[in-house]
Amino acid sequence: GTPPPPPTASLPLDFESFEPDWTTFGNNAYTYVDNPDQSGINTSMRVLETTKGNEGWAGQYVDLVDPLDFSTQTTIKLKVWAPATGTFRMKLEEQADANSFVELDATVTTANAWEEITFDFVGSANIFDRLVIFPSWDVGSGGVVYVDDIVQQ
Repeated sequence: GTPPPPPTASLPLDFESFEPDWTTFGNNAYTYVDNPDQSGINTSMRVLETTKGNEGWAGQYVDLVDPLDFSTQTTIKLKVWAPATGTFRMKLEEQADANSFVELDATVTTANAWEEITFDFVGSANIFDRLVIFPSWDVGSGGVVYVDDIVQQ
C-alpha cells in the first residue's frame, strides 16, 4: 500500500490556520467548525469538533513532526467544551512502537462551557511523537465534545 503522508502537526494546535488530519478509532468522528460558544476562556474562531464513537475507548490521534521534549515544559493543556462532566484521557505514543506510551486522565468539572484541563507528563521520556485524545473517556456515544488550543507549557 501507499505509505502515510509524513506528519505535519506540532504543538501548539489552535486550529485557526492549520487543521491537521487525525486518525480516528472506536467509530469516533471529527471535523473543524466555527466555535459554537465564543465565551469565557475561548473566544477563538475555529475549534475541533469530535463526535464520540460508540466505544468507551473511542478517540483519535495526530502524528507530530518531532517528539515532545519534557525536559523543561512538562505539561500539555487544552481547552475542552463537553456536554457532561467526566474524564478526558490523553495518551502519548511513539509512532514506531505503539507499546511505548504514557497516558494520563484529567477531569472535566464543568458541562456546556469552555474549561482548560492540564496533563502533567513530568518525568516522561522525550520520545513520544503521537498525541492521542479520548474525549468522554469510558462513555460510549458520549456526544459532541469541542477541543481547542492544545499547548505545551
